[in-house]
Amino acid sequence: MPGMSGIACRLCIEKDDLGCEAIILAADDSSSNLPSKELIQRFLPGVQTFNHEFKGRESLISNQRAKELLGWEQMYHLLDKSN
Repeated sequence: MPGMSGIACRLCIEKDDLGCEAIILAADDSSSNLPSKELIQRFLPGVQTFNHEFKGRESLISNQRAKELLGWEQMYHLLDKSN
């Protein structure tokens, strides 16, 4: 089973005319069993304004650019015991 970073590397190599692009490769979900909103309230209490409404255990880091640029998708979820 290939790792998600290995799959992203393969997608980069196979992408025509990619050049040099900065992307964030992060999971869609957090490794905490706590909801993202609760993590923010607990560990970032001074942050009051958000550009995004977090749902469930959604990652606090966006991987949208990797998805748009490479077609990358997370195949395994961090707390899914069936992986």
